[in-house]
Amino acid sequence: MKLFYYLGLIVFLLFASGNPAMGQDYSRMRQELQEQQQRARSNIDNLRKQIETIERQISQTGDEYTRVFQDYQNLEREIALRDEVIVNLEEEGRHLIREIDINRQSINELTEDLQTLIETYQNTLAYLYKSGRIPDMALLFTAESINQMLIRSYFLNKFQEYRNRQADQITEAQEELEATRGDLLSNLGKNDDLLGEKQTEQNRLQERKEQLQEIVELARHDVNALSDEKSSKESELRELESTFNELLEEEARVREAESNRLRQIEAERRRRLAEAEDAGDEAAIARYSAPVRSASLPSEEDFAVLEESFGSAKGNMPWPVEYGAISARFGNKVNPLYGTEVNNPGVEIATEARSPVRVVHEGFVYAVRSLPGFGTCIFVKHGRYITVYGNLSEVRVRRETTLQAGDIIALSGDDNSLKGQALFFMVREGDMNLDPEQWITRN
Repeated sequence: MKLFYYLGLIVFLLFASGNPAMGQDYSRMRQELQEQQQRARSNIDNLRKQIETIERQISQTGDEYTRVFQDYQNLEREIALRDEVIVNLEEEGRHLIREIDINRQSINELTEDLQTLIETYQNTLAYLYKSGRIPDMALLFTAESINQMLIRSYFLNKFQEYRNRQADQITEAQEELEATRGDLLSNLGKNDDLLGEKQTEQNRLQERKEQLQEIVELARHDVNALSDEKSSKESELRELESTFNELLEEEARVREAESNRLRQIEAERRRRLAEAEDAGDEAAIARYSAPVRSASLPSEEDFAVLEESFGSAKGNMPWPVEYGAISARFGNKVNPLYGTEVNNPGVEIATEARSPVRVVHEGFVYAVRSLPGFGTCIFVKHGRYITVYGNLSEVRVRRETTLQAGDIIALSGDDNSLKGQALFFMVREGDMNLDPEQWITRN
């Protein structure tokens, strides 16, 4: 009876304590890291497609000095794109190293769990050996009563189930351990490939920078081009500022004319409402009860709401194009090709030819103009804020159109555009140009 007492106690304690921990569930964490790696890889592939296009353009450009500036612009964009590729490669590498660390931690915990299972199984066998195992049938037939036989049978079955479960857990733990080791070896190989890929990109980037420097040194000898480039850029900026002033004046005239028109209509509405009320004409009263509103221009109240929401969205608005890299930043910039200092009122984003251009915030299209140096531009008003989308190959909106954030308004530049395969984008508050990079962020 002592043997069955201890057998029952062992079964109870083992079943009550549950199975040994099989390690943390790392599959969800690995899945998230793999998704982040895939997003980084998608960005890398898209950027490389743009780089290949620019490389073809450079190879088609001969040694004619008249095309040096085009070479310079293309190389500058390619360098920006290659910088972005390296950033994405580094991001992919960080996620991969994190996954490798998780695999190693998982292997350590699985090894400990497997050792615990094996030791528990060995202790069970050792106990049976020391206690002197009696055949199951002998234990059953030596029972003093039917009730005792049923109790012995119950504990024997439970103990056998536990031993079978132990064996299954050991097999499963060994299989999971081997699978995780395989994942680790695969990720280590991927990491080696990624490091090689990053080194290749860095080498190509250095080659392009050296090539760019050669062009810069050559172009610095062209004294005549210095003043021409500076004058051209200054003229383009004056034209842009003049356009803004014209648009503001035009808007003021249109709003004043619309306001006068609405006042006349409103006066007429009130007169007719008064007549209807005197006559007791309920239908006419209902018809003339609502105040008159402009059907074409947003009201001052509408613009105030737009202005507040635009200002509060600073730093969180999406890019106007899905893929690309900023190849010309905002503000004063010394052109190393000609040594001139010019002011860039916005940013240029190198992207695929004819990429969809989306408005970054809801607003109102109040102008579509073609400007020297900036190509076709769409001006979108958000209260006192204005966003401008230029160097467009195709326009898909009209004036006096109300837009929602994310609406496609145009296609970015192509090889026939002034700035090539790029989008010009700017943000303006009143009469002051703002740095667009402080307003937009990648998704």
